[in-house]
Amino acid sequence: MQCIFRTIRPLKAAAFTGFGALVCLAAESLGRGSVSAALGWGAEQPLFLACNLLLCLVFLGLCLALTGRLAAAMAGGGLLLLAMAAVNAAKLSVLGTPFLAWDLLFARQMWAMLATLSPSAAAGLLAAAALPAVLLGVIVRCGGGRLGATFRLVLGLACLGLLARSDDLLARRAGMANVIWNQAETAAANGFFATFALNVSPLLVQQPEVYDEEVVARILEHNSHLASAWERDEAAPPVSLVVVMSESFYDMADMGFEADDLPLETVSRIVSEHPSFRLVSPSFGGNTCNVEFEVLTGLSNAFLPDGSLPYDHYIRRPTPSLAWVLGGLGYRTAAVHPYHDWFWNRKRVYPLLGFSEFHALDSFGEADKRGGLVSDEAMVDRIIGIIDETDGPFFIHAVSMQNHGPYPEDRYGEDAVQVPDKAPAAMRGVLGTFMTNLRDADRALAKLLERLERHPGPVLCLFFGDHQPWFMLDVHNAAANGEGRAQHAMYSVPGLLWSNTPGLVDRDEIPERLSPVYFPPILLHQMRIPLPPHMLHLRAGMGEFPVIHRALPVGGEDEAQFPARLREVEFLRSLEVLQYDILFGKRFQEALAGPRDS
Repeated sequence: MQCIFRTIRPLKAAAFTGFGALVCLAAESLGRGSVSAALGWGAEQPLFLACNLLLCLVFLGLCLALTGRLAAAMAGGGLLLLAMAAVNAAKLSVLGTPFLAWDLLFARQMWAMLATLSPSAAAGLLAAAALPAVLLGVIVRCGGGRLGATFRLVLGLACLGLLARSDDLLARRAGMANVIWNQAETAAANGFFATFALNVSPLLVQQPEVYDEEVVARILEHNSHLASAWERDEAAPPVSLVVVMSESFYDMADMGFEADDLPLETVSRIVSEHPSFRLVSPSFGGNTCNVEFEVLTGLSNAFLPDGSLPYDHYIRRPTPSLAWVLGGLGYRTAAVHPYHDWFWNRKRVYPLLGFSEFHALDSFGEADKRGGLVSDEAMVDRIIGIIDETDGPFFIHAVSMQNHGPYPEDRYGEDAVQVPDKAPAAMRGVLGTFMTNLRDADRALAKLLERLERHPGPVLCLFFGDHQPWFMLDVHNAAANGEGRAQHAMYSVPGLLWSNTPGLVDRDEIPERLSPVYFPPILLHQMRIPLPPHMLHLRAGMGEFPVIHRALPVGGEDEAQFPARLREVEFLRSLEVLQYDILFGKRFQEALAGPRDS
């Protein structure tokens, strides 16, 4: 900005800065509902206000580099920033979430949302634009020539560089937190322009180097010989499926605990009789929705930008999933999660994943709570209720909530599990609460399996933890002793596959360690149901590449990490093409695969 001040007369420099400040104030006033609320936030967070102003000035500086004229830059740039602020206000009032970078993919919907502004809000927008317009008039009256080409080039490159690194600078230098599961909270704390900048990276999904219908057809043709092995036996009774993703369920294998130290009577018994495995979760300590995304769709987070949330960023149209496949075969498809339906955008995403019903927190009424959250037993009671009222086959996908952190020591009082003496003294309070949750989850699983055991038809039940709890980070860091932590250990959680019919599950088909992206093809294969094209491709590579994870080696401990291996391995490159085709492309594989059996 010093270059601008040296080149433009002082009046223009002051007007340029003042114009940016007024645009920034207008944006915050619209988003927060009043000028006083915007000023109050600025007084509480002067550094964050300065960051928003800087972003505004850098953007206007880029407009100045492009146009070469101050008035044109302020008019065009200011109009665009105020339009963004108006859409943000409309989206906050209608949906309760701010306008973010990935909404640009749906510009028509955002523009239509402006029509929802009330007359008072529209008047507020005009008022917000009034003072910047006055300053713009001053600039126009002052006149001025066109900036030189060299100065414009240097200014443009500097502004582009700052904008490109803005998300990193805001998070690391200014200390802004990006509350990805609640962007309204992020905007309230950080300001609109900063929140927008913090969430630009998920937009940067690149098309594979080679992507067209011919490439997709070649991949599908390569896997066509596999389809004949999975022809459905129409005479066999349909296999129902229950998937239970247990919040933060972890056996603390890396803390030196043994089975006898843990209150997991049911799980210990089942793993001795049914297939068990170690799930390599794409998340640690949170972001349950990213694990869920892989489990339901067979699509991998590894091919998406780090920090992205497919449920929030990319699921905008019907997406192939377990629910779509089974629903197309006449199954009842129900999602159960005893928390707010808006959390992780599930209310909008579940129908796009093929679920015909969603049992969220508001449907649980006065259900039993444990530690302030709906208990695992209450969730299992809801699952059993759905089964009892269903005549045909069913697919129930359940995500528990009771074991969600934090884990205060007094959460369960005298009912808390006693922690083994070998546990670190500093963690005993947290571990007592956490292990009580494990015990309750184990007992709820026993209740569910007792009901499924009596079910007249064949049933599969997949049970696993979504990720390790956040407090395990200290354990892994301490174990690493400053030499770097074992990444596989951080992402490893237990899982098992139970059935009520002997011989239904082929345990040899399940790797000892795998990514959740393989669950859909494994489950459908065990159920003798033909696989969609991309799931068929997954099955073809599962034996050699059971773990697909952006932070881990691919193909074995001694291999390179995912980004490097993606360029080397044909299976991964083809999988990336199929995933891009589903999420962002023209969906060639739907037409090429033809109609599926129903």
